[in-house]
Amino acid sequence: MDAEVNFSSHPSHKLQFIRDQRKSLHDVIVSLIKGQNIEAESIKEINRGIRSATGILQVKEDSGALSMEWSFDQEDPVAFLHPIYQSLEKLLSNGAGNRIKECGECRWLFWEQTKSNTRKWCDMRYCGSRKKAREYYRRKRESETG
Repeated sequence: MDAEVNFSSHPSHKLQFIRDQRKSLHDVIVSLIKGQNIEAESIKEINRGIRSATGILQVKEDSGALSMEWSFDQEDPVAFLHPIYQSLEKLLSNGAGNRIKECGECRWLFWEQTKSNTRKWCDMRYCGSRKKAREYYRRKRESETG
């Protein structure tokens, strides 16, 4: 088993840990999307994060109906990774990885919701518009010089 995460009281150590987790999660999901081998070190890093950001599963009652709900320490910045790990678990267990894509412009990951599964950008208003504008001006320059 890997070494447990031990943070000092300095907030910058937790912030760096969160950044490392973000990179590892991104690397693993992009590898998954592209059908590439997943780096063992990235998986090891994610597992370290999962152990450090554990929550508590509790029973919740609402209008006579019972449900299960995860709770986590809202004072601990690392605990905010817990919902991300929950989403990762759902993604991996549902086999829905083919609906996640990497934006062709900014490299952010997004959930593809179109029927044709052909969306290329995280947001058409920003990344899509920039890409289309660059292509338009490139074609315009080529037609003027060519």
